[in-house]
Amino acid sequence: MPGPRVFDSGSTKPSPKDDDSFRNTLELLPFAILVTNQHGEIVLVNAASEKLFGSSRAELIGASADALVPGLREGTHDAVQYDAASGRALRAQSGSRDVFARRKEGTEFPAEVTINPLTSSRKALMLTVVIDRTERYELQRLTAAGALRTLTRGRIVF
Repeated sequence: MPGPRVFDSGSTKPSPKDDDSFRNTLELLPFAILVTNQHGEIVLVNAASEKLFGSSRAELIGASADALVPGLREGTHDAVQYDAASGRALRAQSGSRDVFARRKEGTEFPAEVTINPLTSSRKALMLTVVIDRTERYELQRLTAAGALRTLTRGRIVF
């Protein structure tokens, strides 16, 4: 079952090839991708999302993105301007932010998220990229600890 149409070329005769190409591209990405509707419900994920969050596609589709990334939608719609007639996104403030995301079993991990509207869609959809930053933060912690040991020459300083 192909799932709901996500990408629409805007032509009078939508092409399933557009949707297939979009989905195939998302599958190739090494980062978790969540596509959500205007209510924050997940409508599309890639394989990296299943792996990162420890949930199957069936469990993720229809779930709230806020359950995976608490506070994800805060400020998102304020950053996007929509055309009132079509519901299509006109522009968005770009950028990423550091958050804590939650896996299926409840553990949290540091993540970087970037949220952008899918401007080619007739629906108001948002594409969220989630990158696990656990290793980066651990490396930063170890680097800082090593620098501290170097500064104190191995002595414990209170």
